[in-house]
Amino acid sequence: MRRVVSVWFPTFPTDRLQRVGVLPSAGGPFVTASHDGRRRVVTAVNAVGQGLGIWSGMPLASAQALAPGLGILEVEPEADEAALIQLATWCLRYAPLVAVDAPDGIWIDVTGCTHLAGGEEALLEDLVARFKRAGFTARAAIAGTPGVAHAVARYGGRQMGVVPADSLRDELAPLPVKALRLPSEVIDGLHRLGFERINDLMTAPGAPLVKRLGAVRA
Repeated sequence: MRRVVSVWFPTFPTDRLQRVGVLPSAGGPFVTASHDGRRRVVTAVNAVGQGLGIWSGMPLASAQALAPGLGILEVEPEADEAALIQLATWCLRYAPLVAVDAPDGIWIDVTGCTHLAGGEEALLEDLVARFKRAGFTARAAIAGTPGVAHAVARYGGRQMGVVPADSLRDELAPLPVKALRLPSEVIDGLHRLGFERINDLMTAPGAPLVKRLGAVRA
């Protein structure tokens, strides 16, 4: 039975900068930023900034209004990519099949390997704890498919999640529709139709949705 781990680093770029000691301020809110057309936008925000309501994609001016004295660094996509690849390579200690899930995640196919770590829960606990010691906040989930693991890691509301093969529907039902990794225009369309949770889609007739939105795959 296939088992896949999805690891998500919710503050990856800022964690990386903190780890290498390149910080505009000590302990306060800070972000990385880039140009989006004519304006500057937030590309990543640390946990302190998130607590103040700053989010990725927010206009930088709005973020500065929320947090006067906000620390700002220019985004470094190449350095972020290299660091993520390095972390993925390190994960080969858990299983021989590992891949980057850019820009802030890692896939690990642990099929047949979890017993080496003492089971699925023990594997996730060890994985998250090791990343924490290395300076990276991580959330992780294990499930029978990459899509379910990805959804639970990012939207499941807990640091670690083990999804048994017989409870995929129960785990997915309360999650927001954006957890399905559908194109943004499809998600917007679902919201316009009143669909907020995956459970709403599970109980809706499929044919009308396909007619309105087209056939898509998660």
